[in-house]
Amino acid sequence: MKVKELVVPGSPLGTAEEFVAGDNAYEHVDGSVRATSIGFKDLDEGNHEARVQRLTREVKPLERGSVVKCVASLIKEKMVMVEMLEASKDGEPRQILNSFATIPVFNASMRFVERLNDLFRVGDIIEAKVAEVTPYGIDLSTKEPEFGVIRGYCVKCRGPLQLFDQQLKCVACGNPETRKISTHYLLT
Repeated sequence: MKVKELVVPGSPLGTAEEFVAGDNAYEHVDGSVRATSIGFKDLDEGNHEARVQRLTREVKPLERGSVVKCVASLIKEKMVMVEMLEASKDGEPRQILNSFATIPVFNASMRFVERLNDLFRVGDIIEAKVAEVTPYGIDLSTKEPEFGVIRGYCVKCRGPLQLFDQQLKCVACGNPETRKISTHYLLT
């Protein structure tokens, strides 16, 4: 079995006397044929053509139903502003083009929400589902039980909150707190 040679832009593929430049290749002033992209060297000796089979990596954008991990950066009356850290859908990673998104109050919980400060705090790490992607922004949802805060921090001392029987308590100062807790909460 022949091993394919990986080339980068500028890598020599052959000489202009032997080959003409094919796909993703060019003829250099020194008389060599060189690669214009990253890929595998492909020499067609029958047609005397040197080309590069480009490496393609499919970039999948964020879409409705993707699951994201994010950090709460601003809590307002009607929404939580978050910075998305990573995303996936059906186990495949998704590309985050704009790292900021919002969790509107109506997507925060299945229950009536009087104050978003009771569900989220700045610095909390949240797992959420993409509810909508528009040219104006991304809306996330934490309504389902598996979505919500997966790691919380105390508002008094910033110590990590540990989960004791559906109640969060700071391990450093003992302060009890409430959040929209995910079933995937990390400190139990």
